[in-house]
Amino acid sequence: MPKFFGIGNALPVRTPLNRYVKWPKYVRLQRQRRVLQKRLKVPPAINQFNNTLDKNLATNLFKLLMKYRPEDASQKKERLAGMAEAEAAGEGVESK
Repeated sequence: MPKFFGIGNALPVRTPLNRYVKWPKYVRLQRQRRVLQKRLKVPPAINQFNNTLDKNLATNLFKLLMKYRPEDASQKKERLAGMAEAEAAGEGVESK
């Protein structure tokens, strides 16, 4: 038997209204970004920035990168002073 939704009859089924809400800008942006990423094929060179390292791996990486860091002004000053002393003492000085 069908339901009648007139005055004094059955209440209509409540439809979800969340599609008609004016969502905040950041919510809309993150949803649009999510939909775009699902629909588009992203090249691996760009996609690598979507995944982050966990804390443990990040600390190991930063420890490794610290070894290959370029020297700052004070370290350069020390190195040049050491080279000058060695040259003054008459030793063979090898430069980079």
